[in-house]
Amino acid sequence: PQVTTDKKDAFNNVLPVYVYNNNIADEELTLFTNEFDVKWNTGAFPENQKQAVKQRAASILSAIYSKGIIGITPKHIKDQRSFVLSLVRNNVSSKVSSQDIYTTTTALKYFGSVFSNPDVRVVDMAMNLVEDHLQANINFDERLTSVIQENTVSSISTTRGVVQKGELIISKGSVVDEETYQKLLSYKETYETQARAIGDPRIVFLGQVLLVTFIMSLLMVFLFMFRRDIFMNSRQLSLLLLIITCMLLALTWAIKLNLNSLYYIPFCIVPIIIRILFDTRLVHESNPECVVEMLEIQYRSWLAAAMLRDTKCSSVPTFHRKPESCSSVPHTAC
Repeated sequence: PQVTTDKKDAFNNVLPVYVYNNNIADEELTLFTNEFDVKWNTGAFPENQKQAVKQRAASILSAIYSKGIIGITPKHIKDQRSFVLSLVRNNVSSKVSSQDIYTTTTALKYFGSVFSNPDVRVVDMAMNLVEDHLQANINFDERLTSVIQENTVSSISTTRGVVQKGELIISKGSVVDEETYQKLLSYKETYETQARAIGDPRIVFLGQVLLVTFIMSLLMVFLFMFRRDIFMNSRQLSLLLLIITCMLLALTWAIKLNLNSLYYIPFCIVPIIIRILFDTRLVHESNPECVVEMLEIQYRSWLAAAMLRDTKCSSVPTFHRKPESCSSVPHTAC
């Protein structure tokens, strides 16, 4: 999709961030002046030139550090001789080229071209001393670069194109071109974003808990008042709750898989299962003597009818059940 391409391009176009460190220059200049005194005294150089040479060398070194010495990360060079970077100095970012900043090699060459002295030994001593105190004070900040890349990618709009209210995006049977497809994707993402719950997640979770508690309380009250036999039977109650829980787990699984339609889940199977496992079964289990006596009545009726056919009796056996019980006593008149 175009959005993915845009995010990839934006990620690659983020400039690497290099940070200027002020402390390195101060530390190296202090060490340079201290070691310069030691080198000058051990080298038996003229004492009257010491201060002038030291100030000259220190000022050139300070100018080099002021411009910056970069520690280049190899992955930023690739096949190019230079690259553009984002330089952060005193919390201010600026876009510069790596050619405008010294490396340790170019900084040493610059010092050699600027510093001069009639005594070759003084030049060599200063060059060696400066080389020892050339440290990169502009270094790559990977963490800050990653943060900028993430912010840049997240700031890219996932929607594309403008659709006025009531405007027809595409009619049925039309060919979907690239622009229309992007509009449909944008509309889908916008709709899904707006459809999500808005507000504090903790408050939303509390509301969900209260809603589930209210519904389960209604179920328990119904069972206690109208189906107390199930309510008092821990096995039947556990089975009922297990069926409801399994359906909720199936629904959660379907939402996580992002099915095309939630109607793939057989919601109606729950009341069907409950009716099969509870209502009909409870009728049989609550009064099993009734079932036995009903079968006995049917058997006796069939037996009496067979006997009448054999004896050619004109009377028809009739069976009457006592209204006060489920048992029945057949009365036959012949």
